[in-house]
Amino acid sequence: MPKSPRAFWLELKGTIAIHDVIHNNRTQLEQVIHKSKKIPDISKRILTPEYNVALELVVKATSNYHNLFSRLFYDMDKFNFKSTASVSSAYDKHLIEYNNRFELLKEVNLLSHTMNVVIEMIKITSDEKLPQNVRDIAILLSVLHDYGKNDKVSKEFRFEKENEGRHDKVSANYAKYTMQEESLGNNSSITKELITTVYTTLRAHHEPIKEKNMFLDLLCTT
Repeated sequence: MPKSPRAFWLELKGTIAIHDVIHNNRTQLEQVIHKSKKIPDISKRILTPEYNVALELVVKATSNYHNLFSRLFYDMDKFNFKSTASVSSAYDKHLIEYNNRFELLKEVNLLSHTMNVVIEMIKITSDEKLPQNVRDIAILLSVLHDYGKNDKVSKEFRFEKENEGRHDKVSANYAKYTMQEESLGNNSSITKELITTVYTTLRAHHEPIKEKNMFLDLLCTT
């Protein structure tokens, strides 16, 4: 017996409702998966808890370069940033004349200082509603900006003798070398243009005369 028009439309309505529920559930699941950004697993590297927490914060604030960030925090752990002073009499001679400030800052370890700058960068770029890709590069710069203050990094990445005592130049060298190395894998987001931007910005961030550069302005503000 053929269905009445009313029965047909009621059945169709029920089918549409079921499809709507399935679609909504799938959409919600995709949103949860997208939001729960997991730390990349790179060669089964293990981070000590403090570095792991710091990496999680950066991953949640960014959409790109997660493999690179994982490598950077692994290196922080390897080079023991937690036991590195955030200022050094060898690198920060301009602070010594302000002895009270120098004494205060040298009690802050390099991991804590780096994350303070990162958190400030996240806040500034969020408040200014910058595009996510711009925010990601700015946060990357804030993570990288003081690697050269670590003695082990300085010895390995000083390269030129004139870079001795210049942590900004050493940080730039480390960033360039590490990003080039990471770009050889499946890290297609690390382009030559990105490496050049990061390298030139880090080299310039303590120069008295600075060229116009949005990322340099953001880094100096933090």
